[in-house]
Amino acid sequence: MPKKRTRPANAAHTFAFVSVNDFGQVHQAVDRRLIRSHCMIGKNKRRPDPEAKPSKHGSGRGAQAESQQPIPVAPPSDLSLVKFVKDIDSHTRKLLFEYFVESNSLLYPRELGIDYERSRSSWFVWLSYDLGFFQSVLLSASAMVDYKTKKPFSNATHQHLQKTIGLLNERLSDDNLARSDATISIVLNLTRLADYSGDEEAKRTHIGGLQRLVHLRGGLDAFRSNNKMWIKLSRLDFGLCLDTRQHFETEPAFWGPLFDYKRPLPSENPIYGLIPELSAFEFFVDSRLTTIFRDLQYFSALLNTAVLRKRTLSDKQFHQIVCSIQRRLMRLQGTLPDLLGECFRLGMLAFLATLFQVPRTPCSYPYLEARLKEACQSIETTPDRQDILMWLLMVGAMTVYKPEEPWLRDRWLSDVLPSTWAKARGRLQNIVWINALHDQPGRQVFDVMSMKRPDCFHLSG
Repeated sequence: MPKKRTRPANAAHTFAFVSVNDFGQVHQAVDRRLIRSHCMIGKNKRRPDPEAKPSKHGSGRGAQAESQQPIPVAPPSDLSLVKFVKDIDSHTRKLLFEYFVESNSLLYPRELGIDYERSRSSWFVWLSYDLGFFQSVLLSASAMVDYKTKKPFSNATHQHLQKTIGLLNERLSDDNLARSDATISIVLNLTRLADYSGDEEAKRTHIGGLQRLVHLRGGLDAFRSNNKMWIKLSRLDFGLCLDTRQHFETEPAFWGPLFDYKRPLPSENPIYGLIPELSAFEFFVDSRLTTIFRDLQYFSALLNTAVLRKRTLSDKQFHQIVCSIQRRLMRLQGTLPDLLGECFRLGMLAFLATLFQVPRTPCSYPYLEARLKEACQSIETTPDRQDILMWLLMVGAMTVYKPEEPWLRDRWLSDVLPSTWAKARGRLQNIVWINALHDQPGRQVFDVMSMKRPDCFHLSG
């Protein structure tokens, strides 16, 4: 007869093999549970109490067996398994955990269900050995608490800031270390912090440093192997363009279409598989602008389809598309011969800004705010341009303007004239619109800007 397999006495010391990636991280849930179970072997055994006395009136074997059962202990979180470059207390560890959750959720709108789990890579590895990067993350985590509570920087945040700058200056004295991904990440964290706090002088200093470092590395595309850094640098580049007209790169962009527009998107609902046909194309003088706009339409239809079918897009796919569109729009700056084309270019930049869920200070994009207002006020209103003007005013009100601003509402009331939200929404969808992301803020903007018109009935749509 085959012998019955029994657990060896030294089971706690037996080997178990798990698969890891190039950075030593475990991705499979079953492997993480295996690691935790091995960590907990022998930890939950009840030790006898030397002062305990046996009861003279025992309640039987059942009660005795129950008293000897181990007390279950909750398994540690993934972050509790991370070995940091320096020891930290439980409060700081909890603060870092909340920061990582919050910062990941800020990268993309939750409504779109973008999968960003694969973006962590080297960032967690740096925390285990790079003191400068670790200190910059502590700074960002502490500042996040101040920002969420709407308070000035705390003493702890100021202390983290001084330590981070000191460690950064040491790194910059070493040419090789100064160009490293970790060093650029530190400067990036400082730049974002200055942006959120409204410290324009510090922001300009850090951006100037970033521009030099990115140039020395060969441009943004040199960071594609580090997806998360590439995303954050591209976001900063985009925000810089909307703020001051400047941007990192000078190399030419690819001007061809990203999608095959003739092939409809697969969908259970055919309406989401169609790309709107807009007569405004005949107004575009520059064919490059037409191609970009069609890409943006197709991308929005792709997102609408994904949300409808409860599917996700990878963060890399999402950002590759967004980055291609934003780069080409930035390259067209100052090259379009017609006012309508420039106005539409600015409107598409504002539309892309709605995809970035990053905390902003009021009037964060001065260049976009001033130029889009000037363009919208200069456009001649004709019946065939009403939908275009309505869309431009709407995306402007969702990004850089307040919907109650007089000039915005006056133009809306005199030239746009949508009678209900349902009709307005349909006209917006005929241009470019992401339902899950824009319906709620769009309805709020519509209600405010339509408030003065007596014949406007706010029906549900």
